[in-house]
Amino acid sequence: MAFGSSIQRAVDGAETVTLWLARHWLALANSAFLLALLGAMAVPTMRWGGLHEPADLLFRAYQLVCHQQPERSFFLLGYPMAFCQRDVATYGSLALAGLLFARFRGTISPLPWRWYLLSLVPMGIDGLTQLFGLRESCWELRLLTGGLFGITTAWLAYPYLDRFSKAVLETQP
Repeated sequence: MAFGSSIQRAVDGAETVTLWLARHWLALANSAFLLALLGAMAVPTMRWGGLHEPADLLFRAYQLVCHQQPERSFFLLGYPMAFCQRDVATYGSLALAGLLFARFRGTISPLPWRWYLLSLVPMGIDGLTQLFGLRESCWELRLLTGGLFGITTAWLAYPYLDRFSKAVLETQP
């Protein structure tokens, strides 16, 4: 009897979490992208304020998602941010697109896949030609290609995520 009730409590808990995520996924995504940007800006701010150990710890955490090459990073208060320029544009445009999606929710159709794939070409060319030493990119191209990637990713994914979350919520009595 106790085993069955434990299973039922686990199922009920999973259902509660699923419904909560279905209701709040956009706020969570927007918050995550904004917090990622704030954290990237917090590193140079903490270093400037003399908090080198926590800044170094946070900087190392960002190495999981970014190469952090100083020559491809913005500097704030004399110190490099924890994100490269392209990642600043990507996360910033994902946050901006999420806020715009919240405003125009229900009126935006998903970006067609072919247009999404086409939108990746500029970043691919910029990144690969730089990677193979054929040329050095500039901050303007990194911002443009990262921003294009972030906006089109949100445009593709958010309408689908919204439909899915509505479908989950509609299954409830």
